[in-house]
Amino acid sequence: RIALDDFGTGYSSLSYLHKLPLDKIKIDRSFLIDVTQSPQSLDLLKGIVGLTRTLGLVVTIEGVETFEQLKILVRSVKPDLVQGFLFGAALS
Repeated sequence: RIALDDFGTGYSSLSYLHKLPLDKIKIDRSFLIDVTQSPQSLDLLKGIVGLTRTLGLVVTIEGVETFEQLKILVRSVKPDLVQGFLFGAALS
């Protein structure tokens, strides 16, 4: 099983989605920061999740820090998994 971490930043580009045999994708927290205040940020995040779903990937959104972010994700974006400091500090 292969997961692409921090999708959307640095070297993790769209080209990897069809070049690598991925099973999972973890969307970087930078896409979540403004999601509670910006409809454009929410639309972008929904689009990324929609794209990855059409490819059959399991989607995790990183960086969930508030209940407001979690509520928006659960109601509007519907990722498979979420992670972040809302649930606990990193173990390593």
